[in-house]
Amino acid sequence: MKKSVISFMIFITLLFSYSMSYAIEIHLGWDANDEDDNVISYKLHWTSSGSRYKGFTYDNSQDVGDVTNYYLEVGSEAWIAVTATNDDGESGYSRELHYHDGRTGRDFSSSGSVR
Repeated sequence: MKKSVISFMIFITLLFSYSMSYAIEIHLGWDANDEDDNVISYKLHWTSSGSRYKGFTYDNSQDVGDVTNYYLEVGSEAWIAVTATNDDGESGYSRELHYHDGRTGRDFSSSGSVR
């Protein structure tokens, strides 16, 4: 099967909340895989612990179906990646997006691909 890349970027950042701890809703978007990849769904993975590149793992994941944008509620800091799923399994992670109090990391492109 031809491998494809998931491009991952952040579109809009909106602040919501005001309870004891606050949550932020961010609008995430990514490019769809090629039709030949037969993607069934995309999954978001995130953590507030630290980057997977520094040995942390994603505490949370959510299958978002076959959409290519999603509103995700996170705390003041989060590390986020996307994977794609087809009948052959789940792709590798996209490059990681680091969100911190309204700012994001520099590189939103992906290195993940469907197997």
